Amino acid sequence: MATTVTAAVAAGTFELRGVVEVVTSSAPEWDSFEVTCIDTRGSGDAGCIDAAEAVSEEVVLLDAEGGTRYRLAPAAVTGEDVASADAVELDPGSAAGWGVVVRLTTDGTRAFEDLTKGSVGQQVAAVVDGVVVSAPTVQETITAGAFQLGGLSKDAAEALEDDLGGGS
Repeated sequence: MATTVTAAVAAGTFELRGVVEVVTSSAPEWDSFEVTCIDTRGSGDAGCIDAAEAVSEEVVLLDAEGGTRYRLAPAAVTGEDVASADAVELDPGSAAGWGVVVRLTTDGTRAFEDLTKGSVGQQVAAVVDGVVVSAPTVQETITAGAFQLGGLSKDAAEALEDDLGGGS
């Protein structure tokens, strides 16, 4: 595996995005960072942008706990770049929980490599259903076409596997 990122929310649409700026709830600029409303389920919510449009836009999203707002670059990797995804128990018998091993297409692998190459020393956000589930700091360019999202419940891991066309 190339890297592990931790998540704590239910599954849905998937993206990897560069982190432009991070603001915590205690920061004075918190109120000026309006969260982007993204219609991830196609419900036509007024005031929200369509998920397909959001991919190419800079957005502001919350983490799962709602205490951090991330200003994110346009998506570099999306669910369309996923070749397969498999829910896995990370360490049977421990509290590690479940995860999803994500394997990327050739184009997805190139996009992931480009994203990590341009982000060494910076954060990259894993976004599931419009929520930042993890934003690890990139230590080095990642050339492998696979990674693992961890820290999920069994149900969330299986749902993300289904959403990404997994079970291969």
